[in-house]
Amino acid sequence: MTIDWDVKDSTLEIRYGQEPIMCLALNECAHITPGPLSIKHIMAWDIVRMPFAQIHDMNSWTRSGKSTGQEIIYLYHQDTRYSMSFKLTLINPWHLELEITTSAAGFLRITWHTPSEELWQGFGEHTHSIRPPAQFDSWVEEGPVGLGWLSGWLKKAPFVPFPKGPYPSYASMPLWLSSAGYSAWFTSFERIRWNLTHTKRQATIWSTMTTLHIITGQTPKDIFSRQFSVLGLPASVPSWALAPWNDSIRGQARATHLAHFLRSHRIPSSVIWIEDWMGSNENRRRFWMRPLKHTVDTELYPHLPQLARTLHEQGFRLLGYFCPEITYGTDLYRQALNDDILVKDSKGEVMAINILGIRHGQIDVTHENAMAWTHRYLLSPALALGFDGWMVDFGEYLPLEAQLADGTSGHISHNRYPLLWQKIHRAFWEQQRPDGNFVFFVRSGWIGSHLLAPVIWGGDSDTDFSEADGLPTVIPEALSAQISGFFYWATDIGGYMTFGLTRPRSRALFLR
Repeated sequence: MTIDWDVKDSTLEIRYGQEPIMCLALNECAHITPGPLSIKHIMAWDIVRMPFAQIHDMNSWTRSGKSTGQEIIYLYHQDTRYSMSFKLTLINPWHLELEITTSAAGFLRITWHTPSEELWQGFGEHTHSIRPPAQFDSWVEEGPVGLGWLSGWLKKAPFVPFPKGPYPSYASMPLWLSSAGYSAWFTSFERIRWNLTHTKRQATIWSTMTTLHIITGQTPKDIFSRQFSVLGLPASVPSWALAPWNDSIRGQARATHLAHFLRSHRIPSSVIWIEDWMGSNENRRRFWMRPLKHTVDTELYPHLPQLARTLHEQGFRLLGYFCPEITYGTDLYRQALNDDILVKDSKGEVMAINILGIRHGQIDVTHENAMAWTHRYLLSPALALGFDGWMVDFGEYLPLEAQLADGTSGHISHNRYPLLWQKIHRAFWEQQRPDGNFVFFVRSGWIGSHLLAPVIWGGDSDTDFSEADGLPTVIPEALSAQISGFFYWATDIGGYMTFGLTRPRSRALFLR
């Protein structure tokens, strides 16, 4: 890679060989002074607005003396004290590192000029391919939810899929592949707000500093090979994880019957997943797993160790379910309060995490005792029951107003939370089964999750053909997840959730 600085055109052009791959517009890079933060909670989503009080576009620049493989460009706003610096380090001929900082508290804005035909793919796992013009955030949250048969009629309206458009994601990440011949990613955990047009791309990083990595290659295969030599390759999963899995709910007798049915009909299956092992509720409107008490429901599963032994004898592995939320009033919640392990606000009060109208506490994964506490009270008892893994769910619900044990705010650590939550489970299983004979799977993620979570799951897709969150969204989801490093990815055959106007799954949907 080479760097061409054009003072007249105010551009910093990065080339690979003779071809330009990235053109940074220096005079459209800016220091931003943010205004007051506004957070509106809508069900599982936060609508976050922050007006910009002042935007200081850079209007002059100087170049430092170039050393071997490194140089610094200083950008200034001549009428104020604000400035930015670009430190460019050529790690090797195909890997450029660009450290960007601003001189005062505030946000950074980076602007690219691109040909209209240049396409960007990736940005984590997304149910819809991102096409300019597009505005979205790199921010871990619930994915989109469709409106059943209405989605086809309302898909061009800004409020469909409900409630934030098509781009919210459980595993949104600031990493993309460009048709110009490179991949790139930001290392920031803070929110990044993107504004993509056909010939201009802008990223506003809600931080005073960030690092941008740029990887080049002759082909996408070259780029991916180099990208993951930097980010790291995931460990292999055990062979049984690659066969079909079956979900079983509503108790031990049903799980036993399902296992017998699968084997007697010679249906390939390696896993029985009892996601409601800690309890569930059902009425005419819905089935749901509550309360989240993280201990076995002995009415549904009166002899769980025996079930595990029976399934193992039949060649199945047994998976369960965990999340970092603990239902208010349960024994485990009282234990967590006593051990001071739950997320708090700035006043030191335990924060309430509302999911489906039920109050929960959330494990503070930055607490110095969080890993040992989770291993002791959640994971070790489950392993003793006979589980071979579980779903490591959620990770998207850390409030921005949280003040964590390590001194960071919810804003700083929101996107970091899934990594710390997954790290707790990775450490447990590597300690208990160093041979790798385990699987846990997740739905949330950030850059680095591919090294921690053996498998990522596509999330709560609808059980229909809707274009908002049904079967047509599965292929974009799989492809964007792969670009972002989730090599072992899966979705539920027939979808997962029948919600609102969603149609129940059909034979045709299963076949497709």
